Amino acid sequence: MKKLLTVFLLLLASVLLPVSSTYAEFSESDPGVYINDVDDPITVEEIQYTLNVFDDIDGNITHEIYIVLDNYTGNEGILGDHLVVYGVTDSGGNEPTFAIKIRNVDINAPEFVIQAESTLNIPQYSLLAANLPQIKAIDTFEGDITSEIIITGLELIDTEVIGAYALLYTVSDSSGNEISETFTVNVVDSTAPVMNGPTEIIKRSNYILDGQFYLAYFSATDDHDGIVSNRIEVISDEYVGNANNPGTYEIVISVADTQGNYVNHTLKIKVVKDMIPNLIIDQYYWEVPDNHLLTDDDFIDTLQFIEDLPNYTFVFTTTYDNYSNFHEVFNTYQKNFSLISSTGNEYTREIVLEVVESSFNIIDPEPGFFETNSTIIFGGIAAVIVVIFFGVGFFASKK
Repeated sequence: MKKLLTVFLLLLASVLLPVSSTYAEFSESDPGVYINDVDDPITVEEIQYTLNVFDDIDGNITHEIYIVLDNYTGNEGILGDHLVVYGVTDSGGNEPTFAIKIRNVDINAPEFVIQAESTLNIPQYSLLAANLPQIKAIDTFEGDITSEIIITGLELIDTEVIGAYALLYTVSDSSGNEISETFTVNVVDSTAPVMNGPTEIIKRSNYILDGQFYLAYFSATDDHDGIVSNRIEVISDEYVGNANNPGTYEIVISVADTQGNYVNHTLKIKVVKDMIPNLIIDQYYWEVPDNHLLTDDDFIDTLQFIEDLPNYTFVFTTTYDNYSNFHEVFNTYQKNFSLISSTGNEYTREIVLEVVESSFNIIDPEPGFFETNSTIIFGGIAAVIVVIFFGVGFFASKK
Protein backbone atom coordinates (compact mmCIF):
# COMPACT_ATOMS: atom_id res chain seq x y z
CA MET A 1 0.00 0.00 0.00
CA LYS A 2 1.30 3.35 -0.89
CA LYS A 3 1.89 5.68 1.96
CA LEU A 4 -0.15 8.84 1.62
CA LEU A 5 1.14 12.01 3.24
CA THR A 6 -1.70 14.48 3.22
CA VAL A 7 -1.25 18.03 4.39
CA PHE A 8 -4.12 20.52 4.61
CA LEU A 9 -2.76 24.04 4.66
CA LEU A 10 -5.15 26.77 5.66
CA LEU A 11 -3.76 29.71 3.79
CA LEU A 12 -4.96 32.63 5.85
CA ALA A 13 -3.60 35.55 3.86
CA SER A 14 -2.31 34.70 0.42
CA VAL A 15 -4.79 32.04 -0.69
CA LEU A 16 -8.09 33.18 0.91
CA LEU A 17 -10.26 34.30 -1.93
CA PRO A 18 -11.35 37.96 -2.21
CA VAL A 19 -14.99 36.89 -2.15
CA SER A 20 -14.66 35.81 1.47
CA SER A 21 -15.99 38.13 4.14
CA THR A 22 -13.76 40.99 5.12
CA TYR A 23 -14.23 40.10 8.77
CA ALA A 24 -14.29 36.33 8.53
CA GLU A 25 -11.03 34.54 9.34
CA PHE A 26 -9.72 31.35 10.89
CA SER A 27 -9.45 31.44 14.65
CA GLU A 28 -5.87 31.94 15.83
CA SER A 29 -6.53 29.74 18.84
CA ASP A 30 -8.06 26.94 16.79
CA PRO A 31 -7.08 26.70 13.10
CA GLY A 32 -9.98 24.31 12.57
CA VAL A 33 -12.57 26.98 13.40
CA TYR A 34 -13.61 29.44 10.70
CA ILE A 35 -15.05 32.72 12.05
CA ASN A 36 -17.89 33.65 9.73
CA ASP A 37 -19.73 36.97 9.58
CA VAL A 38 -23.39 36.00 9.64
CA ASP A 39 -24.28 39.24 7.83
CA ASP A 40 -21.98 38.33 4.92
CA PRO A 41 -21.68 34.52 5.04
CA ILE A 42 -19.05 32.54 3.20
CA THR A 43 -19.85 29.35 1.26
CA VAL A 44 -18.37 25.88 1.80
CA GLU A 45 -16.93 26.13 -1.74
CA GLU A 46 -15.06 29.32 -0.86
CA ILE A 47 -13.52 27.65 2.19
CA GLN A 48 -12.60 24.64 0.08
CA TYR A 49 -10.62 26.92 -2.21
CA THR A 50 -8.36 27.83 0.74
CA LEU A 51 -7.28 24.18 1.26
CA ASN A 52 -4.25 22.47 -0.34
CA VAL A 53 -3.51 18.72 -0.39
CA PHE A 54 -0.16 17.12 -1.38
CA ASP A 55 0.54 13.40 -1.82
CA ASP A 56 4.06 11.89 -1.93
CA ILE A 57 3.11 9.90 -5.03
CA ASP A 58 0.36 11.92 -6.72
CA GLY A 59 1.69 15.35 -5.82
CA ASN A 60 -0.82 18.21 -5.54
CA ILE A 61 -4.30 16.72 -5.55
CA THR A 62 -6.11 19.82 -4.20
CA HIS A 63 -8.49 19.65 -7.15
CA GLU A 64 -9.70 16.27 -5.89
CA ILE A 65 -11.10 17.71 -2.60
CA TYR A 66 -14.78 17.07 -2.05
CA ILE A 67 -17.33 17.61 0.72
CA VAL A 68 -18.09 14.61 2.92
CA LEU A 69 -20.45 16.30 5.45
CA ASP A 70 -22.09 19.73 5.42
CA ASN A 71 -24.47 20.92 8.13
CA TYR A 72 -23.57 24.57 7.47
CA THR A 73 -25.23 25.21 4.13
CA GLY A 74 -28.79 26.29 4.83
CA ASN A 75 -27.84 27.45 8.34
CA GLU A 76 -25.85 30.52 7.31
CA GLY A 77 -28.21 32.75 9.28
CA ILE A 78 -28.05 30.75 12.52
CA LEU A 79 -25.50 31.79 15.11
CA GLY A 80 -23.21 29.11 16.49
CA ASP A 81 -20.94 26.28 15.21
CA HIS A 82 -21.69 24.26 12.12
CA LEU A 83 -19.54 21.31 10.94
CA VAL A 84 -18.18 20.81 7.43
CA VAL A 85 -15.99 17.77 6.61
CA TYR A 86 -13.81 17.72 3.50
CA GLY A 87 -12.20 14.60 2.02
CA VAL A 88 -9.83 13.54 -0.76
CA THR A 89 -8.82 10.19 -2.31
CA ASP A 90 -5.38 9.47 -3.80
CA SER A 91 -4.62 7.04 -6.59
CA GLY A 92 -4.08 4.28 -4.06
CA GLY A 93 -7.60 4.63 -2.65
CA ASN A 94 -6.52 6.28 0.61
CA GLU A 95 -9.16 8.79 1.85
CA PRO A 96 -8.20 11.19 4.63
CA THR A 97 -10.76 13.78 5.86
CA PHE A 98 -10.47 17.17 7.46
CA ALA A 99 -13.21 18.77 9.61
CA ILE A 100 -13.79 22.51 9.92
CA LYS A 101 -16.17 24.25 12.28
CA ILE A 102 -17.80 27.31 10.76
CA ARG A 103 -18.68 29.61 13.62
CA ASN A 104 -21.40 32.07 12.66
CA VAL A 105 -21.03 35.31 14.62
CA ASP A 106 -22.74 38.70 14.44
CA ILE A 107 -19.95 41.25 14.49
CA ASN A 108 -21.68 44.29 12.98
CA ALA A 109 -23.22 46.99 15.13
CA PRO A 110 -26.74 48.25 14.34
CA GLU A 111 -27.29 51.53 12.53
CA PHE A 112 -29.54 54.48 13.32
CA VAL A 113 -31.89 55.58 10.57
CA ILE A 114 -33.68 58.94 10.72
CA GLN A 115 -37.13 58.29 9.32
CA ALA A 116 -38.00 61.98 8.90
CA GLU A 117 -35.59 64.88 9.30
CA SER A 118 -38.50 67.15 10.19
CA THR A 119 -39.06 65.23 13.41
CA LEU A 120 -35.75 66.56 14.74
CA ASN A 121 -37.76 69.77 15.23
CA ILE A 122 -40.04 69.61 18.23
CA PRO A 123 -42.96 72.07 18.30
CA GLN A 124 -42.81 74.52 21.15
CA TYR A 125 -45.30 73.83 23.97
CA SER A 126 -45.90 70.30 22.65
CA LEU A 127 -45.84 67.06 24.62
CA LEU A 128 -42.28 65.76 24.33
CA ALA A 129 -43.21 62.08 24.56
CA ALA A 130 -45.49 62.46 21.55
CA ASN A 131 -42.95 64.37 19.46
CA LEU A 132 -39.71 62.43 19.82
CA PRO A 133 -37.55 62.20 16.68
CA GLN A 134 -38.48 59.34 14.37
CA ILE A 135 -35.21 57.44 14.61
CA LYS A 136 -35.03 53.67 14.12
CA ALA A 137 -32.30 51.19 14.99
CA ILE A 138 -31.74 48.60 12.28
CA ASP A 139 -29.47 45.60 12.70
CA THR A 140 -28.44 43.70 9.58
CA PHE A 141 -28.93 40.37 11.33
CA GLU A 142 -31.75 41.04 13.80
CA GLY A 143 -33.69 43.65 11.84
CA ASP A 144 -35.60 46.41 13.60
CA ILE A 145 -34.44 46.78 17.22
CA THR A 146 -35.81 50.28 17.75
CA SER A 147 -37.48 49.14 20.96
CA GLU A 148 -34.02 48.54 22.43
CA ILE A 149 -32.87 52.17 22.02
CA ILE A 150 -31.85 53.99 25.20
CA ILE A 151 -32.15 57.79 24.99
CA THR A 152 -30.11 59.99 27.31
CA GLY A 153 -30.86 63.68 27.80
CA LEU A 154 -34.64 63.81 27.53
CA GLU A 155 -34.93 65.35 30.97
CA LEU A 156 -32.93 68.37 29.77
CA ILE A 157 -35.38 69.32 27.03
CA ASP A 158 -37.81 72.09 27.91
CA THR A 159 -40.45 72.29 25.17
CA GLU A 160 -41.46 75.74 26.37
CA VAL A 161 -38.03 77.16 25.57
CA ILE A 162 -36.91 77.46 21.95
CA GLY A 163 -33.38 76.14 21.42
CA ALA A 164 -31.14 73.23 20.46
CA TYR A 165 -30.81 70.17 22.67
CA ALA A 166 -28.55 67.09 22.41
CA LEU A 167 -29.90 63.57 22.78
CA LEU A 168 -27.62 60.54 23.05
CA TYR A 169 -29.02 57.42 21.40
CA THR A 170 -27.52 54.03 22.32
CA VAL A 171 -28.51 50.56 21.20
CA SER A 172 -27.01 47.05 21.33
CA ASP A 173 -27.93 43.90 19.49
CA SER A 174 -28.14 40.49 21.18
CA SER A 175 -24.48 39.80 20.30
CA GLY A 176 -23.34 42.85 22.22
CA ASN A 177 -22.52 45.03 19.23
CA GLU A 178 -23.27 48.58 20.35
CA ILE A 179 -23.64 51.95 18.67
CA SER A 180 -24.03 55.40 20.22
CA GLU A 181 -24.83 58.59 18.35
CA THR A 182 -25.72 62.11 19.41
CA PHE A 183 -28.60 63.82 17.65
CA THR A 184 -29.41 67.51 17.94
CA VAL A 185 -33.09 68.31 18.27
CA ASN A 186 -34.55 71.78 18.13
CA VAL A 187 -37.52 73.13 19.98
CA VAL A 188 -39.00 75.45 17.38
CA ASP A 189 -41.80 77.92 17.00
CA SER A 190 -44.42 76.04 15.02
CA THR A 191 -47.44 78.16 15.91
CA ALA A 192 -48.90 80.13 13.04
CA PRO A 193 -50.06 83.70 13.59
CA VAL A 194 -53.67 84.37 14.47
CA MET A 195 -55.53 86.39 11.88
CA ASN A 196 -58.67 88.30 12.77
CA GLY A 197 -60.99 89.49 10.06
CA PRO A 198 -64.33 88.97 8.35
CA THR A 199 -65.29 85.97 6.26
CA GLU A 200 -67.92 87.84 4.23
CA ILE A 201 -68.40 91.43 3.13
CA ILE A 202 -71.50 92.57 1.25
CA LYS A 203 -70.82 95.73 -0.75
CA ARG A 204 -73.16 98.02 -2.62
CA SER A 205 -71.93 98.18 -6.22
CA ASN A 206 -71.91 102.00 -6.48
CA TYR A 207 -69.85 102.49 -3.34
CA ILE A 208 -66.31 103.48 -4.30
CA LEU A 209 -63.52 101.69 -2.45
CA ASP A 210 -59.87 101.01 -2.89
CA GLY A 211 -59.18 97.67 -4.59
CA GLN A 212 -57.95 96.13 -1.33
CA PHE A 213 -60.16 98.04 1.08
CA TYR A 214 -60.96 94.85 2.94
CA LEU A 215 -57.43 94.61 4.37
CA ALA A 216 -58.32 97.44 6.74
CA TYR A 217 -60.62 95.02 8.54
CA PHE A 218 -57.86 92.47 9.16
CA SER A 219 -55.23 92.21 11.88
CA ALA A 220 -52.78 89.50 12.89
CA THR A 221 -50.70 88.65 15.93
CA ASP A 222 -48.01 86.04 16.54
CA ASP A 223 -47.00 84.45 19.83
CA HIS A 224 -43.35 85.42 19.22
CA ASP A 225 -43.37 88.25 16.70
CA GLY A 226 -46.23 90.18 18.25
CA ILE A 227 -48.35 92.27 15.89
CA VAL A 228 -47.74 91.12 12.31
CA SER A 229 -50.60 92.89 10.55
CA ASN A 230 -48.08 94.54 8.24
CA ARG A 231 -47.22 91.09 6.86
CA ILE A 232 -50.73 90.33 5.68
CA GLU A 233 -50.78 89.77 1.94
CA VAL A 234 -53.27 88.78 -0.73
CA ILE A 235 -52.62 85.38 -2.29
CA SER A 236 -55.47 85.32 -4.80
CA ASP A 237 -58.19 87.82 -5.67
CA GLU A 238 -61.35 87.29 -7.75
CA TYR A 239 -62.77 90.64 -6.62
CA VAL A 240 -60.29 92.85 -8.48
CA GLY A 241 -61.95 94.22 -11.62
CA ASN A 242 -65.40 93.26 -10.35
CA ALA A 243 -66.02 96.00 -7.81
CA ASN A 244 -69.20 97.14 -9.56
CA ASN A 245 -70.29 93.79 -10.98
CA PRO A 246 -72.91 91.98 -8.89
CA GLY A 247 -71.64 88.58 -7.84
CA THR A 248 -69.68 86.78 -5.15
CA TYR A 249 -65.89 86.84 -5.33
CA GLU A 250 -63.35 84.90 -3.30
CA ILE A 251 -60.14 86.32 -1.89
CA VAL A 252 -57.41 84.36 -0.09
CA ILE A 253 -55.39 86.32 2.45
CA SER A 254 -52.27 85.03 4.22
CA VAL A 255 -49.87 86.03 6.96
CA ALA A 256 -46.62 84.40 8.09
CA ASP A 257 -44.27 84.83 11.04
CA THR A 258 -40.47 85.01 10.80
CA GLN A 259 -40.23 81.22 11.22
CA GLY A 260 -42.38 80.65 8.14
CA ASN A 261 -45.48 79.50 10.02
CA TYR A 262 -48.47 80.86 8.15
CA VAL A 263 -52.22 80.90 8.10
CA ASN A 264 -54.55 81.47 5.16
CA HIS A 265 -57.95 83.07 5.39
CA THR A 266 -60.71 83.03 2.77
CA LEU A 267 -62.89 86.12 2.40
CA LYS A 268 -65.95 86.35 0.17
CA ILE A 269 -67.04 89.72 -1.14
CA LYS A 270 -70.59 89.88 -2.42
CA VAL A 271 -71.35 92.84 -4.68
CA VAL A 272 -75.05 93.82 -4.82
CA LYS A 273 -77.01 96.49 -6.66
CA ASP A 274 -79.36 97.91 -4.02
CA MET A 275 -78.75 97.97 -0.29
CA ILE A 276 -79.21 100.66 2.36
CA PRO A 277 -75.82 100.21 4.11
CA ASN A 278 -72.66 100.85 2.12
CA LEU A 279 -71.10 97.67 3.52
CA ILE A 280 -72.23 94.76 5.64
CA ILE A 281 -69.39 92.87 7.29
CA ASP A 282 -70.11 89.40 8.65
CA GLN A 283 -73.85 90.20 8.74
CA TYR A 284 -73.93 92.40 11.83
CA TYR A 285 -71.33 95.14 11.27
CA TRP A 286 -72.83 97.80 9.00
CA GLU A 287 -71.28 100.87 7.47
CA VAL A 288 -74.10 103.39 6.96
CA PRO A 289 -74.28 106.96 5.55
CA ASP A 290 -74.87 109.89 7.87
CA ASN A 291 -77.78 111.25 5.81
CA HIS A 292 -80.08 108.31 6.38
CA LEU A 293 -81.56 107.23 9.70
CA LEU A 294 -82.23 103.52 9.56
CA THR A 295 -85.78 102.80 10.70
CA ASP A 296 -87.00 99.60 12.27
CA ASP A 297 -88.30 98.52 8.88
CA ASP A 298 -84.91 99.29 7.32
CA PHE A 299 -83.26 96.90 9.73
CA ILE A 300 -85.78 94.17 8.93
CA ASP A 301 -85.60 94.78 5.16
CA THR A 302 -81.80 94.71 5.17
CA LEU A 303 -81.58 91.51 7.22
CA GLN A 304 -84.07 89.89 4.86
CA PHE A 305 -82.09 91.17 1.87
CA ILE A 306 -78.95 89.40 3.12
CA GLU A 307 -81.06 86.33 3.91
CA ASP A 308 -80.49 86.55 7.64
CA LEU A 309 -84.24 86.68 8.35
CA PRO A 310 -87.14 84.86 6.69
CA ASN A 311 -89.66 86.88 4.66
CA TYR A 312 -92.23 87.22 7.41
CA THR A 313 -93.73 90.28 9.04
CA PHE A 314 -92.30 91.09 12.46
CA VAL A 315 -93.04 92.94 15.65
CA PHE A 316 -89.89 95.00 16.34
CA THR A 317 -88.78 95.82 19.91
CA THR A 318 -85.66 97.88 20.55
CA THR A 319 -83.65 96.74 23.59
CA TYR A 320 -80.65 99.05 23.21
CA ASP A 321 -79.99 101.98 20.89
CA ASN A 322 -77.24 104.62 21.01
CA TYR A 323 -77.39 105.08 17.24
CA SER A 324 -80.70 106.78 16.40
CA ASN A 325 -80.07 110.04 18.24
CA PHE A 326 -76.57 110.38 16.77
CA HIS A 327 -76.98 108.94 13.26
CA GLU A 328 -75.47 112.10 11.72
CA VAL A 329 -72.32 111.98 13.85
CA PHE A 330 -69.36 109.98 12.56
CA ASN A 331 -68.79 107.27 15.10
CA THR A 332 -69.55 103.62 15.82
CA TYR A 333 -72.83 102.72 17.52
CA GLN A 334 -74.97 99.73 18.39
CA LYS A 335 -78.61 98.86 18.08
CA ASN A 336 -80.02 95.72 19.74
CA PHE A 337 -83.55 94.50 19.15
CA SER A 338 -85.84 91.51 19.36
CA LEU A 339 -88.27 90.31 16.74
CA ILE A 340 -91.39 88.18 16.83
CA SER A 341 -92.52 86.90 13.45
CA SER A 342 -96.04 86.43 12.24
CA THR A 343 -95.45 82.71 12.68
CA GLY A 344 -94.52 83.16 16.34
CA ASN A 345 -90.76 82.70 15.98
CA GLU A 346 -88.51 84.91 18.08
CA TYR A 347 -85.20 86.47 16.98
CA THR A 348 -82.67 88.79 18.57
CA ARG A 349 -80.07 90.85 16.75
CA GLU A 350 -77.20 93.13 17.80
CA ILE A 351 -76.09 95.40 14.96
CA VAL A 352 -72.95 97.54 15.09
CA LEU A 353 -73.28 100.64 12.94
CA GLU A 354 -70.38 102.75 11.70
CA VAL A 355 -71.60 106.11 10.46
CA VAL A 356 -69.61 107.58 7.54
CA GLU A 357 -69.98 110.66 5.38
CA SER A 358 -72.63 110.18 2.73
CA SER A 359 -71.37 112.72 0.18
CA PHE A 360 -68.22 110.77 -0.67
CA ASN A 361 -67.64 107.59 -2.54
CA ILE A 362 -71.04 107.21 -4.17
CA ILE A 363 -71.33 107.17 -7.94
CA ASP A 364 -73.97 106.29 -10.47
CA PRO A 365 -72.31 105.19 -13.73
CA GLU A 366 -68.98 103.49 -14.41
CA PRO A 367 -67.78 102.89 -10.84
CA GLY A 368 -64.81 100.84 -12.03
CA PHE A 369 -62.61 103.82 -12.89
CA PHE A 370 -63.12 105.55 -9.56
CA GLU A 371 -62.88 102.25 -7.75
CA THR A 372 -59.20 102.02 -8.57
CA ASN A 373 -58.19 105.65 -9.16
CA SER A 374 -60.20 108.09 -7.11
CA THR A 375 -60.88 107.13 -3.53
CA ILE A 376 -59.27 105.06 -0.81
CA ILE A 377 -61.12 103.94 2.29
CA PHE A 378 -59.44 102.21 5.18
CA GLY A 379 -61.60 101.05 8.06
CA GLY A 380 -64.43 103.36 7.04
CA ILE A 381 -62.29 106.54 7.02
CA ALA A 382 -62.42 108.19 3.57
CA ALA A 383 -59.40 109.75 1.93
CA VAL A 384 -60.44 111.50 -1.27
CA ILE A 385 -57.80 112.11 -3.92
CA VAL A 386 -59.09 114.99 -5.99
CA VAL A 387 -56.65 114.54 -8.85
CA ILE A 388 -59.10 115.22 -11.66
CA PHE A 389 -60.49 118.41 -10.16
CA PHE A 390 -57.05 119.71 -9.37
CA GLY A 391 -56.01 119.10 -12.97
CA VAL A 392 -59.03 120.95 -14.36
CA GLY A 393 -58.38 123.93 -12.12
CA PHE A 394 -54.70 123.90 -13.02
CA PHE A 395 -55.25 124.00 -16.76
CA ALA A 396 -58.01 126.63 -16.36
CA SER A 397 -55.57 128.94 -14.60
CA LYS A 398 -53.12 128.63 -17.51
CA LYS A 399 -55.63 129.97 -20.05
